[in-house]
Amino acid sequence: YHARLNVGKNSGEGKTEGYYVLFDGNAAKDWKAHFTYDGPAGGSNKVGADIAALLDYIPDSFKSTERAWLFSDEVPTEGDKAETVNVTWGPAYANSLLEYDADEGVYYRYMLEDPSSPTEYVDLKTGNPVTFSNVLVQFVDMDYPLGVGEAPKPTVLGTGNADYFIGGKHISGVWQREEMEERTVFYGADGNEITLRPGRTLIIVMDGKTGNRRSVSYQ
Repeated sequence: YHARLNVGKNSGEGKTEGYYVLFDGNAAKDWKAHFTYDGPAGGSNKVGADIAALLDYIPDSFKSTERAWLFSDEVPTEGDKAETVNVTWGPAYANSLLEYDADEGVYYRYMLEDPSSPTEYVDLKTGNPVTFSNVLVQFVDMDYPLGVGEAPKPTVLGTGNADYFIGGKHISGVWQREEMEERTVFYGADGNEITLRPGRTLIIVMDGKTGNRRSVSYQ
């Protein structure tokens, strides 16, 4: 997919009112050297990025609105079983499967370009599996102004439904974000902010429209 963070009114210096555009797919790519692509032309999108190097492009003077995430070592007891999670975008190369390992307390991710032979999602540098303690699915209004599914434009302000997969359990909730300067806050059905387990968190921004080929299912 064409990774893109093109939000707000650009000042011409990569800055916007109150926040900073780190990645704008329509702008000059001074940071292109920090992105890697491993795949044939027209084939799978295997893209990596040196996040530490990209952070150097954000001025020291920039300060974001801070709101700490909530963490706990306890495994959730509420919710229904969710030991496998299927994420379907349509094109086979974009679909993925997450499987929960109860011993490690994490989800392993597999890409389904060839559904008969899933490919483990690994770190491009180390070759080690990239696992996730928390998988958050944020359902949003999604537009496609360029007319292609590979260039979505999500609406990330406002509120919407969400699904959480933590500790082999599925929990329903809602997300909310008032301003671009603020982070998205994820709430459970009880109205309280959800508590995450320590480790990596995968946030999937999913088209919330019903009746299309994009979906998230679990069992």
